Amino acid sequence: TSAFDFGGFWGTAACLEEFDKEWTHYCRRHGGVSEFVRLHPDSLVPPSYQVRKVRENVVVPLAGDYEAAFDPKLRTDLRKADSNNLLRDVVPWGWFVELHHAQVRKLGRDPYYLFPLEWLAALPSVFCVGAYETMLLPYGGETIGELYAAHVYVRDGPRLFYFLSASDPETLHLKPNDFLINEMLRWAKEVGFKEVYLGGGSPESLMHFKRKWSPSTIPYLTASRIFLPRLYGSLSNG
Repeated sequence: TSAFDFGGFWGTAACLEEFDKEWTHYCRRHGGVSEFVRLHPDSLVPPSYQVRKVRENVVVPLAGDYEAAFDPKLRTDLRKADSNNLLRDVVPWGWFVELHHAQVRKLGRDPYYLFPLEWLAALPSVFCVGAYETMLLPYGGETIGELYAAHVYVRDGPRLFYFLSASDPETLHLKPNDFLINEMLRWAKEVGFKEVYLGGGSPESLMHFKRKWSPSTIPYLTASRIFLPRLYGSLSNG
């Protein structure tokens, strides 16, 4: 799998068939027991892999008036967000990591889910934006204040992926996440992206939140394969 949650296979049918044979031979010769791949939406799959549908993932197509598909409650939340005079700006990776780590610890999640600063900063085609408190300047104008929420996005051809997010629980009533997604949809359409991939997730409340933006979904698929069945069975049985 890949750093961006998705991996997969690209090429002609003949190339995939040849790859499948060579890859199988290589894994068995070098002790590869099994493989698991979260499939990119455009990925092909060699016939030897078992494909499973995990769930549906939400996609916002940007052609035409995409806002017409917004849930009525979302429109109310966006009006609330607008009334709070939030500002969108680029977020330094260190600020995102601080907010992300604080949220993960507060939720009691395993430290395994803490993305390190060095890893995020080294990723290509990735950027981070945040919703900030508006600070009025003494002599007029405004600037950013406290960071309420931050989102990480991945550029992938005509598609923009919503990859990671973090927010301050004490500020959620200000709707910073609604504000940020709405801002990024507008930006993505302006610069020529064809769709924004919001994904899915659990608990169900997260999926409900994403479905407010669009009724359009695509299947989230995984692929797996066992190269050494006997060894796999003994390892699975402890």
